[in-house]
Amino acid sequence: MTFSLQPSLLMPGPPAITINNIQSASVAAGNSIAINNYVIESTVQNRMLVCVVAGEDDPYDMTGISATFGGNAMTEYASGFVTVGTTIRAYADIFYMINPPAGTTDDLAVTLAATATVLSGSAWLFYLGNAKQQAPTNTTSNTSTSSPMTTNITPTPTYGMIIDVIVCGNVSNFTATGTNHSIGATEIDQSSSTVAWGKLPFSSAAQMTPSWTNSSVNRMAQAVAVFERE
Repeated sequence: MTFSLQPSLLMPGPPAITINNIQSASVAAGNSIAINNYVIESTVQNRMLVCVVAGEDDPYDMTGISATFGGNAMTEYASGFVTVGTTIRAYADIFYMINPPAGTTDDLAVTLAATATVLSGSAWLFYLGNAKQQAPTNTTSNTSTSSPMTTNITPTPTYGMIIDVIVCGNVSNFTATGTNHSIGATEIDQSSSTVAWGKLPFSSAAQMTPSWTNSSVNRMAQAVAVFERE
């Protein structure tokens, strides 16, 4: 005897990761970036707050980056602060907060630690929905002085979202490459550089390529993190 499940009896899979309330801010010749009165909706389940940061320093004397939300420290992704260059260096970093508070307005504060002011810095803040309440399962970083910039990462989970941020040391245009990789929001031109971030949803534990081409390539730094779906 043969049995078959009717479509109405099939259990739906978990919902895909969503990206919510994208906000950005930049600084020139400063040491801090602020995004104030940021709202996280309580209707979004399994939340993960993400802050991506990138820019340049000239002359380079940065010692790192830190971020807080509502006065509470955000966690730096495992691969850490990445830089490329000599006297002028490009930098990129990613921070996250598991289950951020919802229903109130809070402030993001990013500190660009350096002896003097940094040349430039930009940050985007957004929160994921339907994200597993844990640290990114996989992270990597990459640097390059040529285009295309090919980056590979193999997620441990089967379903999730790859988030990455990249900077180029020229005012230029980025194009996201790699299957399902797309730019997350309008890129930001700084005094002598351009910053962009990307997203790549995936549904298999196979190698992914959150890669980029650039119209006027110079030093480029990229930070990449994998967030698992709940």
